[in-house]
Amino acid sequence: MGHEMVKVEKNLRVLEFKYKQAMEEEQEEFAGELTTLMDDVERLKTLTQLSDAPKNALKVRGLKRQLAEAAERAQLFTSREGLFNVANVTEYDAIQSTTKKFEPFYDLWDCAERWLTNQENWTNGPFQELDSDAVEQAVGALLRALTKSAKTFDRLGLSSCNVISVQVREEVKLFEPKVTLTLTLTLTVNLTL
Repeated sequence: MGHEMVKVEKNLRVLEFKYKQAMEEEQEEFAGELTTLMDDVERLKTLTQLSDAPKNALKVRGLKRQLAEAAERAQLFTSREGLFNVANVTEYDAIQSTTKKFEPFYDLWDCAERWLTNQENWTNGPFQELDSDAVEQAVGALLRALTKSAKTFDRLGLSSCNVISVQVREEVKLFEPKVTLTLTLTLTVNLTL
């Protein structure tokens, strides 16, 4: 019986070694993916054409998903290292700092694309067909995000990105009174019915 226990323990140690080795290989591959992701975020500074908003929005939305997945994988690796009693747990602070660096670029291109997509319908469509409350909320969200990104770009000295952020924000601000007027007209019509 004692011999069998020794054999089981030995097999368990071999399995643990294999799993740990597989995890380390995964982590090494993940480190390379993180480097690529960080480089992709860094290159967002070079996107400076408003006409590329649809393409750029697609890019930042994809990067947002990748960053969220990276954060989940990092948490999984940290949990596994805990199970293996790894002495020096791997730090994944770069994911958080890259995500923070990424946010103003996401706000800029997500907002620019949403504004350009909805602008025609919002400004020239019949007001009675618009959901005024939804448009007002969307416009408010755009203005908040664009104001935040513009401040960040200004602080970081990214003037070419800031120009686009300010331009889109000004266009949205010019449109904002029309939303208020539409809401007022809608309320007046509803009250008189």
